[in-house]
Amino acid sequence: MESFSTKYKHSGVGLATTWDVMKYFWAGMRHHKLSLFITLASVLVARLFAVVIPIYYKKFFDTLGMQSSPDVLAPQLFNIIWVILGFNLIIWVGYRLGSFAVAHFQAVVIARLKQQAFDYMIDHSFSFYSNNFTGSLVQRVNRFARAFEVLTDRIVFDILTLATQIIGVCIVLWFVNPLITQVLIVWVLIYLAFNYIFARWKLKYDVKRAAKDSFTTGVLSDAISNQNTIALFAGSNSESRNFKDVTDDQARFTRFVWNLQGVVDTVQSLLIFIIEFLLFYFAIKYWQQGLMTIGTFVLIQVYLVSMSGHLWDFSRVIRNVYEAVADAKEMADILKLGHEVKDSSNAKHLVVPKGEVVFSDVEFGFGEDLPVLRTVNLTIKPGEKLAIIGPSGAGKSTFVKLLLRLYDISAGQILVDGQDIASVTQKVCGKT
Repeated sequence: MESFSTKYKHSGVGLATTWDVMKYFWAGMRHHKLSLFITLASVLVARLFAVVIPIYYKKFFDTLGMQSSPDVLAPQLFNIIWVILGFNLIIWVGYRLGSFAVAHFQAVVIARLKQQAFDYMIDHSFSFYSNNFTGSLVQRVNRFARAFEVLTDRIVFDILTLATQIIGVCIVLWFVNPLITQVLIVWVLIYLAFNYIFARWKLKYDVKRAAKDSFTTGVLSDAISNQNTIALFAGSNSESRNFKDVTDDQARFTRFVWNLQGVVDTVQSLLIFIIEFLLFYFAIKYWQQGLMTIGTFVLIQVYLVSMSGHLWDFSRVIRNVYEAVADAKEMADILKLGHEVKDSSNAKHLVVPKGEVVFSDVEFGFGEDLPVLRTVNLTIKPGEKLAIIGPSGAGKSTFVKLLLRLYDISAGQILVDGQDIASVTQKVCGKT
C-alpha cells in the first residue's frame, strides 16, 4: 500500500502549511463571530482587572505601613479590600461568561469542521481509499476537530491572557520604576524568544510523532478488521510481532520528543531564578535610597509570581499549539489534495431511459508503467447480459470500476445511452 504522504508528494501539490490550517479553521468559524467576540472580550476584561488588583495590594501595604493609629487606617484598609472584592467579582463574571461563550463556540465549530472534512474526504477517489487505512483517516478527522479545540483554548485562555498581563504589568511598573521595567521587558523577550525558536525547531518532530501515531492506529485498525483472515492463516504471532515493532518504534520516538521538553523546563527554571534575583536586587537598591515602598515590593512579588506561572506554562502552550497544528495538518493535507475524479464545470445529471453501454477506444492504466486496458471497443445493448472472463489481473474488475467511474479513463469514451460519463455528475443521477 502506497503511503498517503508519498502519494501526496507525487501529486505535485505541496503539503499543507500552517496558513492552510488556519484557512480551513476560519471556514468553520466565520459564521460564529458573535460568540467568538463575546469570548475574547470577556476574557480580556477579566485579565485587565487581574492586572489592576495588585496595585491595590500595594496601596494596602503602603497604608498598613503608615505611622498612624489603627482607627485611622482601618477604614482606608476596608475600602481597599472592598475594591479588590469588586474587581475579583468582575474577573469571576468575565471568566464565567467567557467559558460559556467558548463552550458554545467550540461545540458548533467542531461540528462544522467535522462535516467540512467529511464532505470533502467522502468525494475522494477509489484509489485514495485503497491507499489509506480506514482507521488512519478516521483519526485524521477527529484530530482535525480536536486540534481546533486545543488551539482555541490555548489562544484565548493562555496566549491572550499572557499578552494582556505582560503589557499591563510593564505599563504599571513603568510608572513605578522605568529601569526595573526595562530589565523585565528584556527578560520576557529572551524567555519568549527561546520558547518560540525551540518550539519551531521541534515542530518537525511533533509532525513526525503525529504521523507515527496515525500509522500505529491504522495498523491496529487493519489487523482488527481482518481478524478472521489472520486466524485462518494462523498469523496471530506474526501480526503481534509486527504490531510490537510499530508500537516500540512509536514509543522510542515519543520518548525522544518528551526529553526535548525537559531541556525547555531546565532553561526556563534558570531564567526565572535570574529575573527574581535581578528584580529584587534593584528593588532593594531603590528602597535603600528611599525611592521604593514596602507596597512596591509586594506589587513586584505578586506580578513576578503571576507572570512566572503563566510564562512557565508558555512552553506547554507553544508545544500544544504546534502539536495541534501538526495534528490538523494531517487532515489539511487531504483537504488540499484535489479530487482525482472530478465533475466537469458543465456536468449534467445522467438520464438512463434504455441502458446501452458503449466503450469507445477506452484506455486505462495505473500510471505509465502499468497499463491495464488498451483500445477497448465494446457495445452492450439494453437488456443484454455480458460475462467477462480472463486471468487474474487482466482487468475484469477494472472494467466495471471504469463504468462506475471509480477511476477516470486515460483515453477514449464510455457512453451510457449516448452520454459520456465523464460529463455527467457523480452524486445525483436522473430517473432511469
